[in-house]
Order: sequence, then C-alpha cells, then structure tokens
Amino acid sequence: MAAVVAPELLAHIRSPAVIPVAASVRYAEALMPLFEAVERESNIHAPGQVAAGMSLLLALFVQIARIGAGMESAGRVSRSRKAAQIERFRALVDTSFREHLPVEHYAAELGVTSGQLNRLCREVLGMTTLEAIHARVLHEAQRDLVYSSLSVKQIAGSLGFADEAYFGRFFKKQTGRTASRFREMARRQLEPVSSGSLPE
Repeated sequence: MAAVVAPELLAHIRSPAVIPVAASVRYAEALMPLFEAVERESNIHAPGQVAAGMSLLLALFVQIARIGAGMESAGRVSRSRKAAQIERFRALVDTSFREHLPVEHYAAELGVTSGQLNRLCREVLGMTTLEAIHARVLHEAQRDLVYSSLSVKQIAGSLGFADEAYFGRFFKKQTGRTASRFREMARRQLEPVSSGSLPE
C-alpha cells in the first residue's frame, strides 16, 4: 500500500530504528491517537476492518517518518555545528600555538567547557585537545627542521619553548627521535639521487 500511495515511506518501513520521541517533538502529539485508533480497529471485527487498519497504519508511518526526518535534519545541523567549531578551534591554534596556552583558553574562546572541547576533538579529530595543539607545534617544528637553516635552539625559541632541552624532550616524546636526528634523516631522504647510483 505504501509503495503505491507513498513510496518514500518504504525506506523508513524497511529500516529498523529506535527513535526517541519527546513530547515536544513536532508531530509527536499525533502518534498516540493513531496507536489507539489502530488498536480499536483491530478489536472491532467489522466490515472494512482491514482497509481501515491499513489506512491508519499508513498514517502512523507517515508521522514516524516525519519525526525521523526531523531528527536526521537536526543531526546534520549538529554535525555542521561541530565542524564549524573545530575549524574555529584550529584557526585559534594556528594563531596561538607558539604561546603554549592552556586548553581552558581555547575552550573559553569557543564558549564551551574544557570537557566539551575535549569531547569534540575526540569525536571529530580522533585526539584530545592537548594532542591537537601538540600536533600543530610538532608540525611546525618538523617543517623548520627540514626546510630552514635555523639551529635547534633557534627553532625551540621561535616555537615558544623556554629552552632547547625542554623542546628536545617534547620532540623526542612525540616522534621517538631527537630533533637533530630527525633533521639528519629527513634531509638525507630529500637529497637527489646521484647520477648513475641507485636509491637505497
């Protein structure tokens, strides 16, 4: 019956789903009267019972589909909002990562708590807020080590580290190598292959 009069309902009918319905949800007020009408129709055993029952079921499915579509739309809005928040967070990190600001600072700038920002980063980026900040610092450090002529000490200073030793500990913890060793290996890989020799 749905295939004939409302084929768009088939996807909802064929897909098992649990849909939480609050009283405030639009279309929710129509559900209970329909459930009750279906129940009454199933108990009266009168002429036209099947046709009336099917019509009521179809009306019920229409309301359920409307509620489901509204929740999907809300979910898309929620995902879009989260993406926008993450983009703003990344922009803040890009401008401030050299200052080594605490997580609380970024959360306050975004108007959320540190816990909310942490959950957001885990959900969208797959890492904690602090890990995301550290990843940005590390990216800049690696780029400077490979493509600049600055010393490790100068790079540490430019990235806001109090001293070279602190930077060294941070870098080794993140990569498993010292900054000098990383620079040496990266530059070796970038060297052009000498004519007549084969790459290792």
